[in-house]
Amino acid sequence: MGVCGRTPGSHRWSLAPERDRKGRHDERQEKDRQDVLSAAPEGDDLALVRLEGRDPARVPAVADFQEQAKRDINNLLRVRLKEPGMTIRYGGQDIVDLKTVDWVDITDSEQRNFRLAVDRSSHLLDRAVVSTPDETMNSRNVETNIFTNFQLMDGVRTAMQITTDRNGRRSSQVFFSICKYNSNLPPDLFTKASLGKRYSEVGSKKYKDEKKKEKEEN
Repeated sequence: MGVCGRTPGSHRWSLAPERDRKGRHDERQEKDRQDVLSAAPEGDDLALVRLEGRDPARVPAVADFQEQAKRDINNLLRVRLKEPGMTIRYGGQDIVDLKTVDWVDITDSEQRNFRLAVDRSSHLLDRAVVSTPDETMNSRNVETNIFTNFQLMDGVRTAMQITTDRNGRRSSQVFFSICKYNSNLPPDLFTKASLGKRYSEVGSKKYKDEKKKEKEEN
């Protein structure tokens, strides 16, 4: 499980309807807008699961998801370090937020650069700076994640506050109250087959009516 109980690789999507040349909504696209979709990553494939079944992801959604996965620090350290063309070097010592850190520079084959500041005393990740090429602006985008307020959760030191800056501007600051590890989730929980089965169960009108009735009675 990821920080705050969110499983890495699990995302939520919604698709806005598109109009044809006469300004009419396509019926299928309008239904896509109304349904909430879940993404199940399987290798290089991505399935968007609608309430009534599975539907292939549109190309832009797949490309965006794959790019986010390649920039993700958790995915980098767990999966990508052995990829061909990956370069890793020691970046030296520095003082960050009054702490001594060791910088580790990692560059992949597509010139994404990751700079990781590791606290010398605790060996915990203090911050991660991800720099990626921006072809439209002929420059680079820089995203910095700062990890603070580490607490012991299920025996694991966990950052309960994550601050994100993009190109020098604060974009988000997230605070967590609880985090669970080793929650005994089945390994096939986020496969396409499992998601399709689950949505066929909870997406029915009967299921929604039963839940609504339970809420009214309580």
